[in-house]
Amino acid sequence: MDDLMRFFEEVLKFFKMPMTVYGFTFSFWDIALWGCVAYIAIRIIRGLLDG
Repeated sequence: MDDLMRFFEEVLKFFKMPMTVYGFTFSFWDIALWGCVAYIAIRIIRGLLDG
């Protein structure tokens, strides 16, 4: 179990590693969180429009 936890800790470190592209700093974690927020917002808007 400890090996699995260490593996997930390394994966999380990778996702939180900052990157700079064209002056903007972000991480894969930031992209994943914004993707979740965008998905929820789109579902709410579609629900309102579809009735």
